[in-house]
Amino acid sequence: VQEGKCVTADGTLAGSAISLSDAVRYCTEQLQLPIEAAITMASHTPARFMGLDQVIGNISVGKRADLITLNNAGQFEPADLTTY
Repeated sequence: VQEGKCVTADGTLAGSAISLSDAVRYCTEQLQLPIEAAITMASHTPARFMGLDQVIGNISVGKRADLITLNNAGQFEPADLTTY
């Protein structure tokens, strides 16, 4: 990572250094997308792209899932389901 960008040894852009929560926040705050669309873009869309949407990507019976919550500050936190 150089100056906030992921680059190869020769300086070619190689990816992003943004966190998932920052990406979702950018989509909702800067692009004015609904939170549902931003969350889909962060979960189901990549799973579908990788051909894994039958196993992961949304909350459905039989699918694997790591659940997180979005706090009031817009940060992701692990979901604590022991209190429900």
